[in-house]
Amino acid sequence: MSESAPPNTYSSWVLCAPGAGDQRQLKTLAGALGGEVRPIKEIDSVGAVLRDRLSGAARRPFGGAKALRYVSPWPDLILIAGGRSVIDARRIRAASGGRSKIVAIGRPWAAYGPLDLIVTTPQYRLPPADNVIEIPLPLNAPPEVSDSARQRLKDALPRSGAPTVGVLLGGDSGSFRFGSRAIEEIAARLTGFVQSTGARLVACSSPRTPHGALDALESTLGGRATLFPPAANAANPYPAVLADCDALAVTGDSASMLAEACLSGKPVAVLPLNPRRRSRAARAVGGLLPGSARTALTRYGLWLPSRDLPRLHAVAESHGWVRPLDRLLDGPVENPPTLESLLAPVRSRIENLLHD
Repeated sequence: MSESAPPNTYSSWVLCAPGAGDQRQLKTLAGALGGEVRPIKEIDSVGAVLRDRLSGAARRPFGGAKALRYVSPWPDLILIAGGRSVIDARRIRAASGGRSKIVAIGRPWAAYGPLDLIVTTPQYRLPPADNVIEIPLPLNAPPEVSDSARQRLKDALPRSGAPTVGVLLGGDSGSFRFGSRAIEEIAARLTGFVQSTGARLVACSSPRTPHGALDALESTLGGRATLFPPAANAANPYPAVLADCDALAVTGDSASMLAEACLSGKPVAVLPLNPRRRSRAARAVGGLLPGSARTALTRYGLWLPSRDLPRLHAVAESHGWVRPLDRLLDGPVENPPTLESLLAPVRSRIENLLHD
C-alpha cells in the first residue's frame, strides 16, 4: 500500500502475472490507486498467447468461457505485467469503447503502441516513448514482519555491540550464474568485510539459492555469521532481517530483492554475480544493431533488449541507495527511497490518462 491516501479512486482489473515479483508490483499499484480492485487469476499459457497473437485475437471480442468472465461494467484501468495479458487487456479496452486504459508494468513483450502507459525500471532498457515512464526501482516494498520472524532472528543473534548486516542470497537467473565460483567470490568479499569492520553477518537463503552456498559461507566465515537456511516449520526471518539489521548486502540477481532492501531505508551493497554466456551473447548481438533500429524494433515488439541488472544497480547507486561493500557502514542513507516517492509520478501519469 502507498504511504498516503490517493486523491482519487478508480476501478481496476488486475490481470495476474506468473512471476511473484510482478504480481506484488501489480498489487501495490492497485492498492495505491484505491477504489474497487478485481483480481483476475487466469493466466494463459505461452502457447495460447502465441496463438492469439498470430491469429489477431486482439481485434476480436471475447468468446467461449472468457466471454462469461469479462463483462461490463468495464474498469477504468487494466493493470498487467509481462506479455501474457496484453491480448486480453486490449480486448477489454475495445469492449469498453476505449474507456478502459491499459497500464503495463516492467516490459510488455509486445508493441508499445496499443498500451496506454508502460511503467518500467532501468534494467529493462526500454527506449523512451510518450507512453513510457521509467522509475528507479520496482514497486516491491519490504514484506510485513511477523512477531515470530522477529523473535527467531533475535534468538539466533549473540548479544554483542557489533553492527549486524543482513546477507540476502538469491540464485541462478536468466542473466546470472550462482555457481561454486560465485559462492567462493561472495565468501571472500564477506570475509574481508567482516575482518575490516567487525560486523556480524545474518545470511538468508532463498528457494533459488544453490545447495551448499550457506555451508560455504559458514566454513569461510567461521563464527562471524548467523545462517538461516529455509525451514518448513519455522518463521521465515527474511522480513525481520530487512527490518532489524543495520545494513544489507544482496546478491545482484534479483531486482525485487534489491528494491525491498533499498525501500527498507537501510544502507545496501550489491554482491555481484557472473553473467551467463547467453546473456553476454544476447547483449553482443543487440550491440550489432544500430541504435535507431533497436529502438524501432523494440517499440514494435519485434526486439526485446536483454535485461541489464547492473544498470539498475548503477541507478540506485547514483541516488545514494547502494554503496560499495567496503563503505556499507559509513552511516545512514541521506535520502532513502520510499514507496510513495516511486508511486507519485506513476499516479500522476495515470490521472492524466483518465482525465484526457
